[in-house]
Amino acid sequence: MIKKLFRPPTTGFWCAVTLILFTSAAYATDRVNDTWRDTNRFAPASPVYSENGTDSDADGNLESAWFNTDNSATSMTVVDDSTPGGNQLLRTSPSLTGSASWSTYFTPSNAPVTLSSAGDQLKITWSFTPTGVDATNTANTGQNFRVAVVNWPETNAARLTTNGSPGNASYAGYAMFMNMRTNFNSSGFQLKKRTNNTVVGAWLGTSGVWTSGALASDGTGGNIGYQDGTNYTFVFQATLLSGGSLEVKSTMTGGLLNGVGQLSLTYTDAAPDTLVFDHFGIRPSSGVLTATNFDTSLFKVEFNSGGCTVGATYTVSGGGGVCPGDPGVLVSLSGSDVGIDYQLKLGGTDVGSPISGSGTATNFGLQNVAGTYTVIASNTTSGCTGLMNGSALVAANAAPSISVNPSPTDATNSVGDTRTFSVTALGTGRTYQWRTNGVNVGNGGNISGATSNVITITSVTLANAGSYDCVVSGTCSPSATSAAANLAVINLPGELYRSVVSGDWGDTNTWQSSTNGVIYVPATVVPSSSASNIVVQATHTVTVNADASADQVTVQASATVIVANGNFTINDGPGTDFNVAGTLQVDAGTGTISVGSATVQFQSGSQFNWNRADAPAVPAATWQDGSTCRISATATTAVLATGISGQNYYDFVFDTTVGGQSQRCRLDIQGTNTRIRRDFTIKLPDTANASVTINNAANSILTVGRHVTFETGSTVNNNKVLLHNAALTGFLFKVGGNFSSIGFLDGFGDASALIEFNGGGTQSLTLPIQPGMITSGAMNWVVDSGSTVQLASAIDGFNGFTNNGTLNFSTNLIIRGTTLTFNAGGLVNANGTNAIATNVNTFAAGGTINLGALPAFAGGETFKFIEATTYAGTFGTLLPTVPDGSHTWNISQLNTAATLTVASGGPATNPTNIVSSVGGGNLTLSWPTDHIGWTLQTQTNSRSVGLTPATNTWFDVTGSTATNLLVIPVSTGNPTVFFRLKL
Repeated sequence: MIKKLFRPPTTGFWCAVTLILFTSAAYATDRVNDTWRDTNRFAPASPVYSENGTDSDADGNLESAWFNTDNSATSMTVVDDSTPGGNQLLRTSPSLTGSASWSTYFTPSNAPVTLSSAGDQLKITWSFTPTGVDATNTANTGQNFRVAVVNWPETNAARLTTNGSPGNASYAGYAMFMNMRTNFNSSGFQLKKRTNNTVVGAWLGTSGVWTSGALASDGTGGNIGYQDGTNYTFVFQATLLSGGSLEVKSTMTGGLLNGVGQLSLTYTDAAPDTLVFDHFGIRPSSGVLTATNFDTSLFKVEFNSGGCTVGATYTVSGGGGVCPGDPGVLVSLSGSDVGIDYQLKLGGTDVGSPISGSGTATNFGLQNVAGTYTVIASNTTSGCTGLMNGSALVAANAAPSISVNPSPTDATNSVGDTRTFSVTALGTGRTYQWRTNGVNVGNGGNISGATSNVITITSVTLANAGSYDCVVSGTCSPSATSAAANLAVINLPGELYRSVVSGDWGDTNTWQSSTNGVIYVPATVVPSSSASNIVVQATHTVTVNADASADQVTVQASATVIVANGNFTINDGPGTDFNVAGTLQVDAGTGTISVGSATVQFQSGSQFNWNRADAPAVPAATWQDGSTCRISATATTAVLATGISGQNYYDFVFDTTVGGQSQRCRLDIQGTNTRIRRDFTIKLPDTANASVTINNAANSILTVGRHVTFETGSTVNNNKVLLHNAALTGFLFKVGGNFSSIGFLDGFGDASALIEFNGGGTQSLTLPIQPGMITSGAMNWVVDSGSTVQLASAIDGFNGFTNNGTLNFSTNLIIRGTTLTFNAGGLVNANGTNAIATNVNTFAAGGTINLGALPAFAGGETFKFIEATTYAGTFGTLLPTVPDGSHTWNISQLNTAATLTVASGGPATNPTNIVSSVGGGNLTLSWPTDHIGWTLQTQTNSRSVGLTPATNTWFDVTGSTATNLLVIPVSTGNPTVFFRLKL
């Protein structure tokens, strides 16, 4: 219900704001709480849509209509799809530089907001976002952004019902004049009063109309103005004081306004010209355009009667986006008072039941219905109601969906054309990612828009051909993937070829040809390098049996090209000249592949396979992740492979276990560094003298990113992998994963080879345990700092073994080495009291030695865990620091002989006699008590043999270490028994 409070209008206030007029149960109020959800903004026809405070759409809020100066609907654009949160956009133009650009009413014509009692207050709020702010033009030195609240002089003219700004007439009210440009450095912000309300002229102009001097000013000058795309909130408050004075307060907040994000001006008018308000307006331009658009997202007017209070005013917060199926987002009130009930509202509808104030913040729970939520407070004693500050917007987010699949669905372009594909999608927070053949496309080169809804390919090349689709992701899951559009690229005047069956390259029956990529007919000639594109289709095998040339060849997945005889020449044309997604194979015959400067690329899942018994020749290529370079057969003599050195492979496999091999083959790792990003595998058949030599040049480097596996068969046939060809020096073999060799591993001759572990995690070193497995003393092993290597088997024979990282032993040994070095910073995890290295010429100690799990000690035990001829260096740390709870280490020989002694708490270490006596059929043996812990041992032989320590085994007598007295029955079945004590 709206009760009329009327006072003769004398002035008007012009402002672009969010407005709410709220009603108490006992006092007259009007309310506007318009979030711009209505679609009809032009030429409103009363009463269907009224600018006179009518709730025409029954959403619980009064509506308002904006009018502009030029009576043109085209100068005001509505951005509103009738969904919650839709905003009205006020668009200015160069023609809108006159007295006022936009104005509206916020009350019915017969019920303006009238301040009649002390404490009555009008509060207007406008939330807006300017775009197109002029940040560079400093020519205009006047105030260039104004907001005003005035009265409408109903005695002069009727209210408008068509699009257009009010005419010139007399008004009374207040306005705030502000800078708009971010680099404006002149007048400050000013609060002014319309003092000459009899002048018919520009009603937001300055000359002779508004106070020449400001009622209030920030006084700073040089203010920082408005930032493009930033939200600002303007609040105007007019409060009637005792004695008839009017306090006017005008505040603008947001961005870096005035350097601190806020400006507030207050003035007390002792003789106000009007206390009646129903009209506001904005003027965003003054001679020079200051902004192109104003997105008015909230418009709110509140009237509070001074005779009725509902306690403190708290702020509504929360809200946000809600996806389908979400429980919702929390809506809260910053505080509450006892004796006040708080009702959450969505539009004009109650949400849930009122919540009684408790003196603390109030939560209204999770809300999942879209819209703007406000809170009405009700005094349970007086019945007064009041609207709390702010609101919470709940937005209905939606998962992405494709409404228009790629357009066009398919396309054929010539080389050099421009091609675009577009999709249309719905949903909230959409992001786009185009793919070609299932792989994400990035911006760069001739592609742009890869992450927008329109992808553009300029100067199309043959490499751009493929299937294009778009994955759309959003605030809500799941993502949506469009259908695919297929792009065919032709390079006229050359023809397009595709295989139609498996067959011979030189047979026209193998091929179809086309001039447009759409219609294919049986080929009349076989494809050559003059063709625009040649495709070997999936599942087809095409064999080259005579000289042939090609360019722009695509071998699809599961397709194969076999070079058997003749020279197959790949010409250098635009883009990738030979693109392999299937297999390129060299087979039995005399065929060769000539690449020259042409580009060859092996895609994921593809393979190059040398399957012929002569020297392998690998073409220079780009090897994508998932590709394999494979050698499946080699020559029967020691021939040199070509083309391998200097390439960057993914997987490299040398496997001749099917075809067989009886002699040596040499790979071509030379002075140019060669890399295998994942695994390097060599498999040889178990036939006599089969071998592979890896390196063929001094100071070359082979890096393997992951595992190295050599399977050379048994040692009976002397099969091996040789790291060098003859006496070459300086070969560095970097291994990032496990190293496993079955069969011989040979440095070959006097060569020096360094195998360096440089991977992360724990790497396994697995070698066979047969003596002489490593047949060259020139081989060197290094565990890099940061790497961990587990000896999965013994190493027998080496020139040097150096640990800079972590080296773990189990029961395996390092045997027959020249130099064993444990450097400072390294860690060696040993295997208890067992030896970890034997038959080493020189050992250099350093870093940390961790003995691992130790047995229980009686004391006095001595053990050596490294057997070397000479010792050097010093261990930095010995672990464990004590052998057990009751003994200590004697480390006097730790760094000089790798020998440790359990020093204290044990038996005497000097030899002693055994005392014996016979009686009652028993033999009694005893020894001094300080020798408890020594072990009694025995051996029994015939009298003719006697004691033979060199050939007979001594046996421990159970329980002898815990005593110094044993009684043993005498038996005639054991004519000669010998005893001894051992520590």
